[in-house]
Amino acid sequence: MQRIETRTQLIEFISTSGLSHALSRACHRGAVKVLGGFSQILPSADSPPGWIVEVTSEFDHTWYVAVYPDESRRIFRVRFVNEVPWEFYVATGYSFAYSLYFGDHPDESMRRRYLRKREKAHEQG
Repeated sequence: MQRIETRTQLIEFISTSGLSHALSRACHRGAVKVLGGFSQILPSADSPPGWIVEVTSEFDHTWYVAVYPDESRRIFRVRFVNEVPWEFYVATGYSFAYSLYFGDHPDESMRRRYLRKREKAHEQG
């Protein structure tokens, strides 16, 4: 299986994935924010774990892109996601070393995780 260990490798993988030419251009000319690792990239229970990246083009179009392993084929796959499942953000501790699991702004991601979990608890009663 190909290894993705750095922010640069993750962005390059998305850029060369073939999802869209506009996305590929935005990876190089726009703003890219690695949101971090998620235990599920979709709300469904059988969703795989992976990373989610926010890519904004120079024309202010934003995509949320998930990169996740396909264990059966031993490859990584890329797909668009409609929303970020913050309640499944996995990096909840602090580290001085950068990690793809923490993302570019771990404090913001942990805050969003907390808010999403609180929102879900209020919905359930």
